[in-house]
Amino acid sequence: MAALAASLAQIRKHIDEGNKSFDRGDFRDSKSHFSKAIAALDKTAPGGLDVLRADAYNGMGHTLRSLGEFDRSLDFQKRALSLYRQISRHYESQFRPKLAKALHFTADVLYDVGKKNESLAHYREELGIARKLYAENSKKHLKIMVYALNGTAIRLADTKGDFRGALAYINESLRLQRVAFRTSKEERKNYPNMSWSHNIKGITLLKKGDADGAIKELEAALEMRRIIARQNPRYTAALAGTLSWLSEAYCAKAEGRHSKLLRRVS
Repeated sequence: MAALAASLAQIRKHIDEGNKSFDRGDFRDSKSHFSKAIAALDKTAPGGLDVLRADAYNGMGHTLRSLGEFDRSLDFQKRALSLYRQISRHYESQFRPKLAKALHFTADVLYDVGKKNESLAHYREELGIARKLYAENSKKHLKIMVYALNGTAIRLADTKGDFRGALAYINESLRLQRVAFRTSKEERKNYPNMSWSHNIKGITLLKKGDADGAIKELEAALEMRRIIARQNPRYTAALAGTLSWLSEAYCAKAEGRHSKLLRRVS
């Protein structure tokens, strides 16, 4: 019994270390820890310990996606999702947040491999769970709600071309965040999520043909991401992405003015 307890503690440690490495952006170290956790699970309790196994699979799937191994990522995400569904049937309130997160990660990689409609369906399922969690405890589950709203909005615009529906979700996401974070200090802690929402809204408006609206939202995202990137170099890529979209928005605005001038001359 003591040996089993020690083995389980070691497995949990590998999962926790894998998550920490992922948060630092060290995806290869993260992969190594999740691999060790899964190997130990297979040796210690083949087919058992569903909670630890689901956490390990979910972490591995998310890590492999960051390494560009999309097919393997999807395999692990589906395994994690299946386990979380089973566990949630018996311990719904405790494991719904993990189920929502697994749905989000699975939706991400489904989109990566070209399964756009299936991806959108997973985001919508995630949003349904997120709304229930948010209704129970808005403060505790705000982040889950924001992720679900933003993810659904992105795929609704990309997959269905439903910009109006996407903007409704993004505006809801921004509104909930503004209500939750009333002081500048609280708001700054939420800059990663708030900047993501502004960024998505800017891109959606640009695709919809509203260059001025896009510029306003992207500049809001840019200001926040500059602050985040100074504190965490991992956000440099996100900052660069916003700059690229902002450049496109300014070009679209200039081209729009040029077209209007040509129409006037003709």
